[in-house]
Amino acid sequence: MAQVESKHDSMSGICPHYEAATELLGRRRTGLILTALIENPSRFSEIGVGVDGISDRMLSQRLAELEDLGLVERKVDAEKRPVLVEYVATQMARELSPVFAALQEWAEKWMPGRWSPGVQGTAGRHSVAAPRSTPGKMLSSPYL
Repeated sequence: MAQVESKHDSMSGICPHYEAATELLGRRRTGLILTALIENPSRFSEIGVGVDGISDRMLSQRLAELEDLGLVERKVDAEKRPVLVEYVATQMARELSPVFAALQEWAEKWMPGRWSPGVQGTAGRHSVAAPRSTPGKMLSSPYL
């Protein structure tokens, strides 16, 4: 009988494909960009306005990465003046929609009142309000 090759790393027990996916989606603002594009094809400036706190440089880098990976397609309509450039989520990206919906549901259940957008912690990470037992104290979260 032929042996089936495991998809999991024997040392960590974590699938390398899963690890690569979480690494990609965990990059700063990547999930927000994909969510915006899944909802509507958008121009660069529209994405920048819709994704709070992203610089043009970071947005440009993320879009290039996502395009290289096949998650985003850059469409150019040179017939229009000025030239119209739109970014569109590919089928691969649209298949992440249930993942983002589940994450949104989880966040609404477990994160309300704990997230302070735009506030930076001491390590340059977003801050999360501490549990009610320590009023006014902020914790830095490496996960946000």
